[in-house]
Amino acid sequence: MVKKIESLLEVLLVEDSLGDVRLLQEALRIVPTPQVNLTRVATLHEAIQAMDRKSFDVALVDLSLPDSSGLETCQRVHAHSRELPIVVLSGESDPEIALKAVQAGAQDFIVKGSGDSDVLVRAMQYAIQRMRTEEELRRTQERLRQATKMEALGTMAGGIAHDFNNILCISVGCAEVGTIDLPENSGIRKHFGDIIDASVRGRELVKQILAFSRPAEQS
Repeated sequence: MVKKIESLLEVLLVEDSLGDVRLLQEALRIVPTPQVNLTRVATLHEAIQAMDRKSFDVALVDLSLPDSSGLETCQRVHAHSRELPIVVLSGESDPEIALKAVQAGAQDFIVKGSGDSDVLVRAMQYAIQRMRTEEELRRTQERLRQATKMEALGTMAGGIAHDFNNILCISVGCAEVGTIDLPENSGIRKHFGDIIDASVRGRELVKQILAFSRPAEQS
């Protein structure tokens, strides 16, 4: 789960170059706040194991690893932990690659050595916030889909209830007409009475269905 941005960030660094690791460690060490707890792994396989063992706030991911290369690296990290914000680290300044990385699941893209420690920290915090925004958007869209389904169901139920009510009215009317010339103790008259009673109960059910469908009809 993506946690609230606080004074401590749990960061997963997926980077096989020891030189780049040292540069990142030094950059993050001099940042007064937030405090960064860095977990470094060198391969995608190790990254997946680390994600299974521990919850991270954000991942810094190099696209070129010993066991994975290119955008597939980002895609596989995202597929394994869809709620984990990803900042891609790349040695190339290529807008097309940056765009494709975002399309593959990353929230941000940084060229190695192109920014200071403040830029790196802001990128991580922005990535967390973007992920939160994307999650809220997905939840809002899901609520909208559910509301649309309920509205359609209510509209359909209302239409069926109106038609069923008309049928019940005809049944009651026919049954009442059928009893006009029948003696009080007639067995057939009793059957007509049962039809009328059942129809009345059905009309009560129709009222409940209409009460359910009314909000959808009004919206």
